[in-house]
Amino acid sequence: MGVSCGNGKTQHQVGKLQWNGGQVSAMNQDGNAEGLDGRESPPVPAPEWRLRGLGRFAPAAMVVLGIAVFNFWTMPRLFYRGDTLAIKAVAINLVRYGELGIPESRKQSILGLHPSLYEHDQYLVFNPARQRYYSRWGVVATLASAVPVAVQVALGEPQELSEQRGAVVFYHNLLNIGLSCLLAILLQQIALLYTRSRFRAWLFVLSCFYATFTWYYLRAQSYELLQSVLFAGYYYYLVRCLRAEGTRARECLVNSNVCLFLLVLTKIYFCFLFGVSLVALYVAKDGLSVRPGVICGWLVANRRTVLRCVVLPGVATMAVVLALNGYQYGSVFKLGLGVPLPHRTEAPFSPIHYPAALWAYTVNPQWSLFFNFPLLLFAIPGVKRAWRGYRAEWVALLMVLLGVFAIVGAFKSYLGEWCYGPRLFLFVLPCLCFPALLWLDSVLSRRRSATTVGCLVGVSAVLLLSCWLQVNVNALAFFAKYEELDTFCTLQEKRHGTRELSPQMQRYFGWRPCGLIAADHLRAVRTGRTFPVLDALQGMAEVDGRLLSLQEAYFLALRSELLPNYRFTSATTVFYRPPRTP
Repeated sequence: MGVSCGNGKTQHQVGKLQWNGGQVSAMNQDGNAEGLDGRESPPVPAPEWRLRGLGRFAPAAMVVLGIAVFNFWTMPRLFYRGDTLAIKAVAINLVRYGELGIPESRKQSILGLHPSLYEHDQYLVFNPARQRYYSRWGVVATLASAVPVAVQVALGEPQELSEQRGAVVFYHNLLNIGLSCLLAILLQQIALLYTRSRFRAWLFVLSCFYATFTWYYLRAQSYELLQSVLFAGYYYYLVRCLRAEGTRARECLVNSNVCLFLLVLTKIYFCFLFGVSLVALYVAKDGLSVRPGVICGWLVANRRTVLRCVVLPGVATMAVVLALNGYQYGSVFKLGLGVPLPHRTEAPFSPIHYPAALWAYTVNPQWSLFFNFPLLLFAIPGVKRAWRGYRAEWVALLMVLLGVFAIVGAFKSYLGEWCYGPRLFLFVLPCLCFPALLWLDSVLSRRRSATTVGCLVGVSAVLLLSCWLQVNVNALAFFAKYEELDTFCTLQEKRHGTRELSPQMQRYFGWRPCGLIAADHLRAVRTGRTFPVLDALQGMAEVDGRLLSLQEAYFLALRSELLPNYRFTSATTVFYRPPRTP
């Protein structure tokens, strides 16, 4: 047995892995190509990148241009806080001073950006040996953030660490638009691996972008979008490797490893994807056999390919990451992950968090993968087809999903702290939905019937509803929900001496979808009508020497958050009207 990916002229022999143009198959004893389920493998054409005239790419260019224009018009006016501020601070320091770490002498600049950045190891890790602060996030995220900073400096515009609006936000938004267009192209190419219809492929991309919580991260200047681009590149070339032959298969695997190398340099736990690649190669040949003899036989027969294409790239990547950790943090074993906040007393990393994490990511509407990414619901009917025709790819994606859950679900902060939706899973969700394309193709291939029409109407209704929820969320500031919650807690503390909310408030802020919370908020401040949850705010409060109802005090406290988070909407426009009290 052996993997035939050494040269262009591949010798197909009995028991060897055959890389054909459609999918990976094995030669049976009669010399015929068999699929993963033992049946003859139907050819699945893989899309090509070569330019064959402008006419073929005109529709794609129009869609990508439309995405760019729409994202430009709806770009945010605010800068995403938290992790991104730390990355931005290090990027500015790198461009202005040519240093990856921020020295102690410029500590005040860090404090000027945001006071919380100085908390011990919360956003920036202090290296006492070098007397410098380093970002807890990968160097690739820093380099990406340095691009808009370098453009601004090249244009001669002032750049300050404490700047969170104006030109610096504009240039970071342009970077996001470029990454969004690149992600759209990659997802369209991935979709074409599973459907022949380019229209359905682009419809899939637009649904992933604007009918899911992805839209929020297309706008936020955070690293989730960068990770999604790199993972899409990794997965696309991995699938092409599984379906190619000879030298082309090896080239695709190299490209996949390059994307994975960059991905690991954003978060170290992505290194387990090298193992995913190895399992995908094995499943493509020998199915799901777990017999030690079969596994060892395959590894021995394909030892050169495994060593050159998986093991050595993985070892080299880890060596680079550990060297960077030693340089930045003073220890190769300090990974910059899972640092507990000073006020936390619970275990920062423990399996005891798995039940709560599983409940949140499956049931709670604010964090559920299915609610925030409804395309997953339509992928369920296509799982059987994915298992039969694309088993290696489906196994790889499931391994990624379970691997990420095994890592992030063990942290106390398994939800990602202040964020919208299950952001830690965002990078894999679009690829995980490819069975939805298989199901849609099967539905449309049937004769027109009430069932077909009902399926299409149901899918459209769910996606339109989800799109409406995303519009509501993106109309307000990035952390509007958390600002609302903090304001409620503050008013509760002033009124009753405790920040603990009533059960009604806890259900509202803990279970109500963020899109509906935003809709309640927008409707209230635009019409002056209160919404039910405010009924709990009974009584009066003194604000700036004036005696106001708690409802009025609540809206006044949130007035800064009621500015529309769009750059091309006047910053003086306030969605504010004092609520009418009964």
